[in-house]
Amino acid sequence: NELDYLQRKFRWAQYHNLDLYVVDNMSTDGTYEFLIQKNIPNHRVDTNSTFDLVTLQNHVTQVIHTIKPAWVIYHGADLFFYTEHGIRKNIEEAEIQGFNRITLNNFSMGRTEKDPQQGLEPNKHFYYFDDGGLELICKYDPSLTITADSIFINNPKDKIIPREKGFMVNWGPTKSLLNRKETMQRRTKAWTENRMSKEMGTHYTLLDKVNWLIPSYHLQDIRTHALFLKFNAEMNLIWSPSPTRTFGQQRSVRRLRNKYRRRS
Repeated sequence: NELDYLQRKFRWAQYHNLDLYVVDNMSTDGTYEFLIQKNIPNHRVDTNSTFDLVTLQNHVTQVIHTIKPAWVIYHGADLFFYTEHGIRKNIEEAEIQGFNRITLNNFSMGRTEKDPQQGLEPNKHFYYFDDGGLELICKYDPSLTITADSIFINNPKDKIIPREKGFMVNWGPTKSLLNRKETMQRRTKAWTENRMSKEMGTHYTLLDKVNWLIPSYHLQDIRTHALFLKFNAEMNLIWSPSPTRTFGQQRSVRRLRNKYRRRS
């Protein structure tokens, strides 16, 4: 049930000239219909209305070994990658330099007392927790396995992108309370049915206790990041086909759009 984010992820993949494949666990919000309408490769798996991450990751791994893509970017609909020169450029450079995996810092955005709004709007949420480096971008390898928040391969050679040169942003914690409560119920059901360990998703339990509202002094302000203006322009570009922007944002977006046209 990630239709709102999935529409933006589809545009993000198009802008970066990337192929998208979706594993859908029987969504009821129009996700499947959207995938069919946009001709996005996908398949469905029934997890009995649970957030059964183990089963979903197993299916993702099986798809990867069936398709055997040159490189893999593993992520959910609410996770977006941003780097100074574009993630595709980083992959091409890693390939030339002999690396087979890329590490980026994960910024988990959060609602705080300063920006308590709920929902899908990049200009409303600015505070994040730096989860450190995650390995979610990888060259295809027969040993590849999706495990929790990383891709495992034998003999990894990691290209680490410094946090000042790029990052990935997880918008999940800024979703509506209703969405968070529903997801918590699906995770709880998965734990109860022993579909996955309770260690997978402890942050849900902690954040659920505070209604997903985190004191800002625990977090960092993404507006202080050197790449914020360019990142924000790109988010606005993919967040809405015709968003309202300032003149400065419009110029940045035009440059981004021209860049993507040259690559496609």
